[in-house]
Amino acid sequence: MTRRMRVGVPAVTLLLAALLSGCTAQNEPEPGGEPTPATPSSAGTSVAADPVTGTYTGTTTFDLGPAPEGATTISITLMCLSPGTFGVEGGGEALCDDGVNEEAPGATTIWSLPLSAGQESTEVTTSDPDATYQVRIFYKTD
Repeated sequence: MTRRMRVGVPAVTLLLAALLSGCTAQNEPEPGGEPTPATPSSAGTSVAADPVTGTYTGTTTFDLGPAPEGATTISITLMCLSPGTFGVEGGGEALCDDGVNEEAPGATTIWSLPLSAGQESTEVTTSDPDATYQVRIFYKTD
């Protein structure tokens, strides 16, 4: 006898919401390791410096310090804690709808941005100066 698993409406709704909100999957980190975007290009990727992490409000410029030798990209992981539009350099955006708050955070979005020569900072913009989010930013090597 074959058993079928029924996926309920809430599970399907959650999956669709994650896909439509720009949510991306992550590989589970090794113990003590860093999560990496689940993309074919993530093979051989490693963290090149200590990450900048924390909870922030409004548009913020993040000083990352000098890029380590071999760094090729900046990885930004953002989880919104309030409604709004959150953007990164290069045009990437995450939209978090009403109902998002610190007790019910929005989707996590991951960007991998090319590193420019001499670049030591990156900026996260918000549509509302009171918009809050958690962020993890670090240099990566591919």
